[in-house]
Amino acid sequence: MFKARTKAERPEGEKASDKATAASDKATAASDKATAATEKATEATEKATEANDKNLLWTALVVAILASVSAKLFPRTSTLVATSLRRFAATNASAAPTTTTTAALAAASTTMTAPNPNIQIRLRPSKSRGHADHGWLKTFHTFSFASYYNAAFDAFGSLRVINEDRVAASSGFPTHPHARFEIWSYIVSGSLGHKDSMGNVESLRAGDVQLTYAGSGIRHSEYNDQPAAGDATHFLQIWAVPPPGEQSGTPRYYTRRFGREEKMNKLCRVMEYGGKEEGREETAKSAPLKSTVDMYATILETGRKVEHRFRMGKGYVHLIMKSGYETPKTGAARISVGGVELREGDGAFLEGTKGESIEVETLEGEAEFVLFDLE
Repeated sequence: MFKARTKAERPEGEKASDKATAASDKATAASDKATAATEKATEATEKATEANDKNLLWTALVVAILASVSAKLFPRTSTLVATSLRRFAATNASAAPTTTTTAALAAASTTMTAPNPNIQIRLRPSKSRGHADHGWLKTFHTFSFASYYNAAFDAFGSLRVINEDRVAASSGFPTHPHARFEIWSYIVSGSLGHKDSMGNVESLRAGDVQLTYAGSGIRHSEYNDQPAAGDATHFLQIWAVPPPGEQSGTPRYYTRRFGREEKMNKLCRVMEYGGKEEGREETAKSAPLKSTVDMYATILETGRKVEHRFRMGKGYVHLIMKSGYETPKTGAARISVGGVELREGDGAFLEGTKGESIEVETLEGEAEFVLFDLE
């Protein structure tokens, strides 16, 4: 008959083994806690750095505005004033960590019913975006940026910034720093000059896409290089953050050129996650991203449709404001995204699963929009 041994009757080897197992379990638990704490600290550091990068550009904008005012009021001392302002900006940029939750996004945007029940659509009306008119710069912010802050719209996947900017002729953003981010400009109309610390000097035209992988750090300036009597330059500036292990590499620069024919009535992939790193300048080839996002651009005629199958499961569609900084009540382009209507300047967050499809159709006018596919 089997008789259970008492604790005192167990061999010393078994007792020692139990003690060793218990000690190992405690060590594992302590290690798990340390790992969790490290992950939280890393996440907080990343968020603070992102906020700091956005603040640095905001500081650069303030510098540009004050320097412009000083040049008009005090022409003899404007150079000295501008230099002092830039020194102040370099030493006084600050940041605060920010967060975005799915619940906050849902509360702040309008959820719409789509024909495909596997895709949830949240409308981001143009009028609800952050916006500012600085005279030389008219801008809208999809996400928290500069003086605009909304905790519900800090980020979506790897996307951190979608700014729709109009910069007056002979004006622009003075030299300012970036690190970690991938930053790209999609030119809608006009001409955008670019200079950076890597030695790149370029003038971008409508249809061009310029990408900078900031990595370990760069400095650059962007400006409307048309004569003073010229038109404003209209472009989208987009920021995305690569995975932690891809944020500190050697900075890189790419330019891609796309004509109307590449985008007319079809989705044209202009940015590609994990894309092939080909030449610095190419025509009709997507630029390579380390961030987990693809970007498509389309010019769609009235009544035409395109369909997109998600590579990564989430998306964002932005209908560009081609009719002007203030969209007219009638005559502007309208599109349907999965059955949900968007007007110029509107956007839509799309949440589904990898492999699901969504259809975009133009309801009125010739529409130009961009579509992001991201994790």
